[in-house]
Parts: sequence; C-alpha cells; structure tokens
Amino acid sequence: MMNRIFYAIILTLLNSVLFAQINLATGTTGTVTGVPQSFNETRGVDCKVLSSSAIQIQSMTLGGFYCGTGGVAYVDARIYDSSSSLLLASNNDTVHNIYGGSITVPISYTLIPGKTYRISFFCDGPNHPTNNSAYEFQPQAFPYIESSGKLQIKQAYSYPADTIPTGINIFVPLVTLNIITEINEINLSRDFSVFPNPASSSFKVNYTGNLLSFEITDMLGNSVKTEVIKNSEEIDISNLNEGIYFVRLKTAEGTLTKKISIVR
Repeated sequence: MMNRIFYAIILTLLNSVLFAQINLATGTTGTVTGVPQSFNETRGVDCKVLSSSAIQIQSMTLGGFYCGTGGVAYVDARIYDSSSSLLLASNNDTVHNIYGGSITVPISYTLIPGKTYRISFFCDGPNHPTNNSAYEFQPQAFPYIESSGKLQIKQAYSYPADTIPTGINIFVPLVTLNIITEINEINLSRDFSVFPNPASSSFKVNYTGNLLSFEITDMLGNSVKTEVIKNSEEIDISNLNEGIYFVRLKTAEGTLTKKISIVR
C-alpha cells in the first residue's frame, strides 16, 4: 500500500515528464499462453541495450498474473547485472485476488547502452494461493528485438528460489518497462545547454547570458548540488548516483531547466 502511495506522489511531482513503455514480450512472432508455476518463482529475461542513449526505468509492470483468493502475494521487481549476477535495483508491492490482471511496481534504474541486464519478477507471500499461474509469451526463437527496437531479448529464465533466475526458460514473462522519454523543460532557452549529456563524472553548462546561481535536483525535487559557477566551468558529479537529474540556472531572464542523465 505504501509503495502505491509513493508511486502516486512520484507521478504528481513528475507531471512534466513524458512516459513510454517497452514490452519485453513483443517484437517477434510467437504465442501467448498460460503457464503454471510455483508461487515462489522468479521469472525474467536477459536483455541487451541496443539504444544509443540511456533508458531510464521508473516502474515495471507484470501482466497476466493470477493470485487467487486465500493468500497475499509479494511481487518484487528486480534488475540484475547479467554478467556478475549483482542485484542493481529492487522494490516490491503487496497484491491479492488478481485474475489475469497486472501489477506495477515502482523501481528507478538507468540501463546503459551496450550492457546486458537480467530483468525479472519474484513472487512470494505468507499465505500462498494454490491457483497461481501466469500468461507468458513463447517466441519462435531467441534472440529477438522487442518492438521499440531499444532492447534485444537474448533469453528467458526461471528458477523457484529468491535469487537471480538460472534455469533457461522458453517462456517470456509479460513484463513492461515504464520509461521516461522526455522532460518538458520549463522556460527553455536555446542559449542554455549542458554537455556531455549523458554525463559520467562531470559536465559543463553553456549559457550566453549572465549566470546568477546553479542547482542540481533529483527527480523528487531534492537539491543535491548548489553553487555559483562561471560559464563553461567543469562541474563535478562523481559523488552522484546514476539516474535522471535536473540542472536549474537562475539567470537575469529567470529560472531555466534542463534534464541530464548520469551514467557510469
């Protein structure tokens, strides 16, 4: 319940953000079928980022999920590094009495171009329902490219334990990544730019007018860096985590805002 409230707050704060979706179970020929599964089962896919720009995930949706009367489910969204099995991000929500519906779990993480991730859902609960199952996609062959062209789905995985999936599976879970595609930048000036973007350890601000002050905020509006800068001065961001931030300039013209992605 708290996660749902948190999710609603995020959407309210980000009312200038445009969203898009990546459905991991589309992009090639195949069929959608019902698949029985044990309740405490992890299902996911290995996917390689084909996009030339970073992909900012703000939530994950599990579709076609059955959790019948008699139990409560904990549905955990997870993102792993495929090569190291390191858990990079996770979050969960509590659900019950879902019959072929979907559950959306807030999870914030940036997928880096060229890297491979294992994206999955883990289901558990204190009172396991007996009629747990899911609709899943069975492609004709792996790998395939999902319909947006941003990710290559290399393989599906399943494993009945609270760990990274290890058993190769022919069924792809109906997982949708809800991503941020664009920020409507308020009071945007063509004379204001940040580069490089995405940035890693530092970036520069270029503005043709008179700068008064400078601030970086996170997606919740929290200030993470404030200082007085000069035009084209190098700005150190090595202490900030990966993700989406906002660069705000206070100028003689007013406040100007730009989005910047920090990747490692």
